Order: sequence, then structure tokens, then C-alpha cells
Amino acid sequence: MVKCEECGKDTTSYYEKDGRKLCLGCYADSKDVDKISAKIDEKTNYYKNMGIVSIVIGVISFICYLFGSYMFGLFFLLLPLGIISLILGHISRKHGYKIGTYGFVLGSIDTILGIMWIIYVLLIIMYL
Repeated sequence: MVKCEECGKDTTSYYEKDGRKLCLGCYADSKDVDKISAKIDEKTNYYKNMGIVSIVIGVISFICYLFGSYMFGLFFLLLPLGIISLILGHISRKHGYKIGTYGFVLGSIDTILGIMWIIYVLLIIMYL
């Protein structure tokens, strides 16, 4: 974590004005501009990658739904993978990445399909 030399606040976020990078806490010129930019890029990649992982897990979960009728065990992966995709997509979307929205939607669809499948199985067991 990089601290501002003037006020001591965390400077992973900054305010840019007239080509200068300023601390959000005290608006002092940052002397560690490269360190601040590196931290921001690191966090940016982290949340963007979280959105990509959300999409990949959502697609895997949907494939489990499609092929679950042929391989019954795949249905058990549907709900947990859907929930993971939903959570990761929400976190990425909260940080402003549109790719997280796609993962969130896929996770929501997979979670709903998983819940419907559980209800279907419980109804079959109840009437056997």
C-alpha cells in the first residue's frame, strides 16, 4: 500500500488535474506517481480478470446443465458453479466493469436453473 507523504492516506486512488496526479485526501502532488499507477493497474487487472473468470465459470456451469441429462453427476455442479459465477460477476460489476455484468447474468441464469433442477428432483422423489 502506498501512503501519501503529506496526509498519510492510502493513495491507490488519485485525482488527476492538468496532467498532475494528486492525492484524494489532501490534493497534494504525489511524489510516488509510478508506485500509485502500478497499484491502480494491479487492482484494475484484478477486478477485470474476476469478470472474465465469472464468465468462464458461468459457461462451464451452463454446459453442465446441457449435458446433465447424459451424465447425471454434472447436475450437482450446476448450482455451486452458478453461485460462484454470480458472486464474482457481482464484485467485478460493482467495480465498474461491463464484463462482470455478463458473468453476473450467466451466474443468475445458472443459479435459477440449478434451483429449478433441485425442485424437479425433490418432486420426483416425493411422488415415487
